[in-house]
Amino acid sequence: MINTMDISAKGVELIRVFESFRSNPYLCPAGKETVGYGHVIRISDEFTYPMDEHTAELVLREDCKIAENAINISVASDIVLEQYQFDALVCYVFNIGVSAFKNESTVLTMVNEGRHIDALDWFRKWNKITVGGVKKVSFGLVVRRELEVQMYSGELENVIMEDLGLIKDKTRQEMMKGKDNE
Repeated sequence: MINTMDISAKGVELIRVFESFRSNPYLCPAGKETVGYGHVIRISDEFTYPMDEHTAELVLREDCKIAENAINISVASDIVLEQYQFDALVCYVFNIGVSAFKNESTVLTMVNEGRHIDALDWFRKWNKITVGGVKKVSFGLVVRRELEVQMYSGELENVIMEDLGLIKDKTRQEMMKGKDNE
């Protein structure tokens, strides 16, 4: 039996916090042409620019649906996910892509083995972007993965959506202090 979970409003907000709205195409740090809320533009896309927020929201929902489907199909049917775990996985897959999730990420293996604590460390390992053929740690991805880990582990379960941006900023500041002390 295939799982049939959907991302919650809080999960969508976590994606919005990291992606931000951009009405015109831009190159993301990984060098991909992107628009709206982190939508990687495909050859088949036909958008009018500047994109309005309503259209960006519709595209975001479609992109979330792609990630949801990948998770629902790929996570073993005997594995029961909490909503916050599913939300974190959607945010993660939204960012790394379905193919990477299914074929390269150990997170899926850990989840399917019921090793949720071990999965947290594997989330954190996906913190690099490729620049000029070289993988480099992205501080933005380090912060994103930390919030996904907090979401997956249930630490953000009682946080209201409107505070996710503040938590991102606080996490970023704390991580910068740690970086400065190295």
